[in-house]
Amino acid sequence: MASTSSGYVSYGRTACWGSTATAVDKGDVQDAELPPLDFRPTILTGGALFLSLVFHLLVLGTLVFLYYKEIFSVSYAWAYFVIKILPTVIGTATAVLVDEMGQSLSRIRPFMLCAQEGGFTADKTILMSYFPMPDFTTLWKSRNWLLLVSKALSFINYFTIGLKTSFLLTPDYQNAELVPWAVLSLVGLYAVVSLYLIAVFFSLHGKVTGLRWDPVSMADQLVLFRRSDFLDMFEGTSLANRAAIENHLGDLRLRIGYWEMGSGYWHGFGLVGPSQTQHRARQGAAHDTVPGLSTSSGKDTEG
Repeated sequence: MASTSSGYVSYGRTACWGSTATAVDKGDVQDAELPPLDFRPTILTGGALFLSLVFHLLVLGTLVFLYYKEIFSVSYAWAYFVIKILPTVIGTATAVLVDEMGQSLSRIRPFMLCAQEGGFTADKTILMSYFPMPDFTTLWKSRNWLLLVSKALSFINYFTIGLKTSFLLTPDYQNAELVPWAVLSLVGLYAVVSLYLIAVFFSLHGKVTGLRWDPVSMADQLVLFRRSDFLDMFEGTSLANRAAIENHLGDLRLRIGYWEMGSGYWHGFGLVGPSQTQHRARQGAAHDTVPGLSTSSGKDTEG
């Protein structure tokens, strides 16, 4: 476990929590019977991913069956719906599903990176824009392969909605004929999406996300910094450009999880590793040299 410096330290108008906060590892979380930090958006839960996979496999199986059927008869009463409307509805639904899944995965990505035992650097987490999903160049540079695939599938999916609405042709709404190349293209797409869903399932299975709730609002995110030990480092950033902020704070190694503070716990972001050690040294030097510095020994016992 890594610990921070003690006391609530005030530097003029800037304040940071550096209380006797100790990172609580996974085993200690279970021993303390703390709520698990494994929240995922509904669309990324195991059950939702399984149902999505089943749905895509059913569509894939239907396309393969129709490909070998080539020509088939349809009831005149339902012909227009089956040939013109149903493929459009299914195609749009699958495109929206894959897009929403990618957006949700992108939203929780920075938290998952910081939830690792050793944390992750600020430039790839809290200082990087993950919503809406980053562009291809940013994803390539950050080596987020799963998000890169998500972005590509979302991009391709909307271009294939036309295929999904035109792979069936009919001269009389009694017999339907398939367009072979369109069907094969859709078979390939749904096969790739099915593999993607399997990859997402296993990449999230048993993983700690670092979250107890869905951080959908600004308040949901700010509360995770309420006791962070590096808030003083943001002083002056309101007037700085993005490049300067990343240069100043990008190398900070952050962890999100439970922190033990006195007799209680709190949940949020904190420094770990060399970033923590260096910041403690700076705080100690400031404590010795800054005139008018005030220190109190209050304890926080938030769960």
